[in-house]
Amino acid sequence: MNRIVIVTDSTSDLRDDQYLEMGADIVSLKVNFGHEAFTDRVDMNTEKLYECVEKYKMLPKTSAPNVDDITKMFKKHLDLNEDIIFVPISSDFSSCFSDGKIAASYFSEEEQKRIRCLDSRSLSSGIGLVLYYLYREIQAGKTLEEVYQAGLEVVDKVHAGFVVDTMEYLYKGGRCSGVAYFAGSLLKLHPVIRVEHGKMVVEKITHGKIVKGVDYQLEEFKKQVDSDNVIMDQIFVTHSLGGDMVPYMLKKAKEIVGKEYEGCVSVTPAGSIVSSHCGKGTIGILYITKTKVIK
Repeated sequence: MNRIVIVTDSTSDLRDDQYLEMGADIVSLKVNFGHEAFTDRVDMNTEKLYECVEKYKMLPKTSAPNVDDITKMFKKHLDLNEDIIFVPISSDFSSCFSDGKIAASYFSEEEQKRIRCLDSRSLSSGIGLVLYYLYREIQAGKTLEEVYQAGLEVVDKVHAGFVVDTMEYLYKGGRCSGVAYFAGSLLKLHPVIRVEHGKMVVEKITHGKIVKGVDYQLEEFKKQVDSDNVIMDQIFVTHSLGGDMVPYMLKKAKEIVGKEYEGCVSVTPAGSIVSSHCGKGTIGILYITKTKVIK
């Protein structure tokens, strides 16, 4: 049986050591400030993104890797006699998934049998959670089709949520109205957003300091832990330059899971793609539940 390699896109927001652990390969999205084009995780990162926003006085446009980029990535692994499972950002957010399907169609019928494209129905380290879940299946010796079927089962068990510190990026990116932005700024509102069936929805609006939104997420996490409904493998605190809230959320999350499982909780950085839509200070806790919580 051929080795199975995981291919993802750069929105999956894991650390370099985590991709290396899984042997995962990455195709990068693009970040464009007017005529200036950058490649995520190559010559663009979160810190540079915010520097460019200040420099150019504008938010960037982001774009998916082109089909040729994905095709070249697939060919590289097929030539190494590796089978491929491609897990990009939710198809509701980007064309990455459909572009992966197009790229796969360019290969011979036999080669196409060695490629699976799985819609993560998530974003950021929510995708990363799916990658780790598939990696465990690969480690267990499952076939490519078995790994793919396991992925189909798990994508809607991923809890991907975060609280936004400033609504400026949501407003400028067209994800909230001017009235909502003005009211949110005036009243210091912090939307808690989660991904449901591949789409972003506002779960709750917190008022005052961002810690209230962080605490709300931790309370919801604790409910799932107390009901023994969280898979204790990977639990991510993911942030976009989240400042003091990062150690705070990490500490509280470890206390919730207890000493036995505190090693499952780790911090990952939100990359430039996610940050360009949510803004500085965004932070969330992401995990997989044993049953589907979102109906």
